[in-house]
Amino acid sequence: MNLIIESIGRPIEKDFSKTSVAHARNSVILSDIINADIVTCERDMHLADGKTYDNIICCYASPYMKYKKLIDIANRNPQAKLWWFVNDHDLEDNILLRNVLKDSNGKRKINMICNNSRENYRGWILRKKMKDHDGNLMGLLDDFIVEWHTLNLNALIYSYNIEYDWFDKAEDIIYYGTMRKWRLDYLRKYQSVIDFSCTSRTQKKFIANGVDQCRFTDKLSWQRGHERLRHYKFSLYVEDPHTHDHYAFMANRFYEALMCNVITIFDRSCLNTIKRSGYDGKYIDAAFIVDNKRQLKECVKHWGRQKNFEYALLQNDVFRLQAKKEHDDVVKQLQYIFKEV
Repeated sequence: MNLIIESIGRPIEKDFSKTSVAHARNSVILSDIINADIVTCERDMHLADGKTYDNIICCYASPYMKYKKLIDIANRNPQAKLWWFVNDHDLEDNILLRNVLKDSNGKRKINMICNNSRENYRGWILRKKMKDHDGNLMGLLDDFIVEWHTLNLNALIYSYNIEYDWFDKAEDIIYYGTMRKWRLDYLRKYQSVIDFSCTSRTQKKFIANGVDQCRFTDKLSWQRGHERLRHYKFSLYVEDPHTHDHYAFMANRFYEALMCNVITIFDRSCLNTIKRSGYDGKYIDAAFIVDNKRQLKECVKHWGRQKNFEYALLQNDVFRLQAKKEHDDVVKQLQYIFKEV
């Protein structure tokens, strides 16, 4: 039996009606793939009562996670193989797993499923000192990670397509997401052209860092059949500079755009990711790779006309074939991993 412990801290509906968080949606998708129970908070803990798990998969890594009662599930299952499932390169270790290591005095180990390879993960995180409850050094985080599976977890989100309707396309271009300091220079460059979707708390962080000329909107809904992104024609794609040279597959937003009949426009700094992903020049037209605000504005204006947009949308049909294969491949890989354990 498999159990997922998701760090979001509140129940997640299968239709995503109560969450817009990508890693939470991935946890729901993963639970279907490997037939796992999923626990997100204390009120879910009864789902694990009386059960013996072969695998306990901790998703993501919020340092604010309320783990102190959830950890009992892991400690009641000393035979379970522990997993950290994360699609980011910049997250510190999962706080629940860290404390399981402490409780076992370093005897239990962690296995990793990540869209970054071991060598591409932040070295300073893997070199974090793991201490026991008395403050004695047990080793470095990397010492406790046994298996490391590098998979395209971002492709998990590409699980269905929305029917295209031009009359849905009332908005031009959007960027959405949480505060990531490494992307601020890119966002300042394009901000006057884009809509920006995030929480009101995150808006304040961006404004304080000079991203204050865009049109802020509420966070996007990802409820199945009511995805807010479908109303946009274009999505802006920028990435952390670390990712330019440390490949980690196309981001979630690329697959979400494909699902919602949205054209992705890339900042030129993402060229290496585009080439390594296989969505290279034979598919992605140079017209959708921009350097500055003027180019972005011209791109949106020209390709935003219905005839031009629908012509450009034809490339998404090619992308979808590759994205579907990537999704199917990662599903098979996950099924294999958890069948073999």
